[in-house]
Amino acid sequence: RHARGLASRGQYTAAIEECRKLAARFQASPLPLLEVAIIQKRAERPSDAADTLRAVLREFPHAAEARRRASLLLADIMEFSLDDPETAAYLRDGCKPATAKPETAKPVPHWIEMEHARHLAERGDIDRAVTEFQELFRRNPDAPRPLFEAATILEKVARPDDAAGVLRALARASKPGSEIWAEAMFRLANLLGLYFDDPEGRLHALQEILRKAPGSKAAHLARETLRRDADRLTDI
Repeated sequence: RHARGLASRGQYTAAIEECRKLAARFQASPLPLLEVAIIQKRAERPSDAADTLRAVLREFPHAAEARRRASLLLADIMEFSLDDPETAAYLRDGCKPATAKPETAKPVPHWIEMEHARHLAERGDIDRAVTEFQELFRRNPDAPRPLFEAATILEKVARPDDAAGVLRALARASKPGSEIWAEAMFRLANLLGLYFDDPEGRLHALQEILRKAPGSKAAHLARETLRRDADRLTDI
C-alpha cells in the first residue's frame, strides 16, 4: 500500500525501491515484482517493465495466476509500447484456456525462443544469443523482430560494426519500401551517425527512406531528424 501511495504521487523511484525490498523479503512470491512492473509501466519505462515481467515468467514457473497476469501485461507492453504485436499475440494466445479436445504436439512458440535468446544475452553470451535470433529470422523471415533485437544487443555491448551488419542484412532481405525495410534503414542511419562518422552515408539512408517509404513510421522519424539537422545548421 505504501508503494502504491508513492506511485500515485508520482514518486516512482521510491515506490519501486519499496517493492524491491518486499521482493527481497518474500522471495517465494511473484507479487512484489508484478507491482514493480506495473509502476515501471506507469512511469513510462516500458523496456524496464518488460524485463521485470520476463523475470517473473523465468523465476516463477509454477505460479500459474501470476504468470497469466505477467503474460497479459507483457503482451500489452509489447504491442502498444515496444511495437512488437507478434510477441504480444503469442503471449495472449498462451493465456487462453486449454481446449477440451486433445491436440497434437505444437512447436515451441516463437516468443519462448525469443525469451531464451534474450536470457543468453542477459548472461553475457552475446554470440549465442545473436545466432539464435538469426536462426529465428531464417526460419520465419516475415517476422523481423529477432534481427532488430540482435542489432540492439550488439550496439549495447559496443559492437556497432556487427549491429550495422545485421541491419544491412535485414534491409537486403526486406522488400524496399516496406515498414521493415524502412525501420532497418533508419536504425542503420542512426548507427552511421553515432559510431562511424559517416554523415554522407547517414544522409543517404534517411533520404532513401523518404524516397522509397514516404508513408512509413521511419519516414516520419527521418523527416524529424533532417529537420533537427537543418535547425542545428541554422544556429551555427
